[in-house]
Amino acid sequence: MAKAKAKKILIADPDIKVVKQLSLAIREHGMESVNVKDGHRAIELAVDILPDLILMEIDLPYLNAIRVAQILMSNPKLRDVPILFMTSGKINPSYLSFFKHAVIKKPLNIDEVIARLDGLLVKKAKALEVQGVDKEIAGSLSQMSVVDLLQIFSMNRKDGVLIVRREDEGLEGMIFLQQGEIINAAIGSVKGEKALYRIIGWDSGQFEYLPKNFNPEVIIEKTTDSLLMEGMRQLDEWKRMEEEFPSMDSLIYLKVSQAKLSSKLRPVTKQVIALLEFYNKVADVIDNSSHTDFDVMMNIHTLCSKGVLELRDEALKQEGKGESPLLTSSEAFAIKEGLKKAFMESNNTGTVKIPVFSSSFGEMKRVTNVLASLRGFKLEHGLFLSEEEKTPLGALGHIKASDDITLLFFAFPLDMAYAPLWEPLLVDSVGALIVRDDDDKKINAFLTHLSTTINLKAVVLDSKKGLKPIGDDICHMNIMDIKKDSMSQSLHKMLDIFLDLEQEEEEDTGK
Repeated sequence: MAKAKAKKILIADPDIKVVKQLSLAIREHGMESVNVKDGHRAIELAVDILPDLILMEIDLPYLNAIRVAQILMSNPKLRDVPILFMTSGKINPSYLSFFKHAVIKKPLNIDEVIARLDGLLVKKAKALEVQGVDKEIAGSLSQMSVVDLLQIFSMNRKDGVLIVRREDEGLEGMIFLQQGEIINAAIGSVKGEKALYRIIGWDSGQFEYLPKNFNPEVIIEKTTDSLLMEGMRQLDEWKRMEEEFPSMDSLIYLKVSQAKLSSKLRPVTKQVIALLEFYNKVADVIDNSSHTDFDVMMNIHTLCSKGVLELRDEALKQEGKGESPLLTSSEAFAIKEGLKKAFMESNNTGTVKIPVFSSSFGEMKRVTNVLASLRGFKLEHGLFLSEEEKTPLGALGHIKASDDITLLFFAFPLDMAYAPLWEPLLVDSVGALIVRDDDDKKINAFLTHLSTTINLKAVVLDSKKGLKPIGDDICHMNIMDIKKDSMSQSLHKMLDIFLDLEQEEEEDTGK
């Protein structure tokens, strides 16, 4: 069997002692070294010998190593050659953003240098595999980072999807590529640049590349280079500011009246303040914002420092650990088996709806604020963040009520004009909530039509105290009482009415 060809390492450094030290270690490691003293000669020799790796002092005579690297990377034969920089000075982040993991400080630790050389050569081999014919590949982020992969896909104008998994955390991210350009990214319901920058920050896990055209929606229009530069900038800034940022479990509250805030707030500030009506945990505000994680966290930090927000480091319960399911066994059984209704017959997903009808944007927002107090409630992105304040139509939010049942709260305008949509959209509903307005006749007619059309029971939510019941057989609950007591207790009462559980218990006990 032919002996494997020794790897060639080009060393560019004017310090003779450093060169001798490196050359000896490289030869002992079974590789060859070629040495030069300045930037001009480094370019000339690199073009001539096509080295497997280049090791350069940043402050080379005549032409510094950063300019040398830019020239070499513009050459198709050399653009994939890894470069390891050395310096005894301060590293300038403005031009080393992509090289920051390939810089070694002097005085050198030879064992560290050799380990870095080996790591870069392994990464290069993986990169060549990625550049090859279109095929499925997989590997570990310890071998090649997300940024490295995306740069290679960009240079080679790849189509497909990069899937990144962190199985220990149950996370999976996808980055969609078209002709090497990033056109979309997703982690669950989080999409676009927000998802992309999260994935870029993952330094451990497994990756898989599928060379298929999935035709996702194009929601990212920036170039891959600008996206990677911005992603790395945000990651660096987060690390720099990490000690000053509040923890993800901290609670934040608005300290000043919204009326006193400027009418010319930045979009991210407007959104943070809007989300505080539903969430107070930092992690929840970040997750539910459409802005990038860094921009939201930086905004929260700034607003806290200006006294607009108040930060409380309160310990929160860990959701879903050691806590009982939201549904009682009777409620779960009634929903799953359809004791009183056949609303689950067409539902194979375990999701049931509770439509919320309202004629007012403000009242719908108020009800959603109450729902948000339910443990584990997840607000749908952007529903109340629009400048146009009209009653929404669509998902308000959802909650995992038991191991196999999800309750989806669905917003509907309190308007008979939308009645044709009831049957197709509300086929799997367990019951309805109707926010009472000033027209009781309209509410009564609405309740009758709801019952006769899709056989749905409803609870009327009163927004004022002292209102008379609309009818003897209509169940009323007051929004203020719900907020004062417990939304989870109120939810049990609602489900008892929707599912006729109270009547069923009376029949079982003979009352």
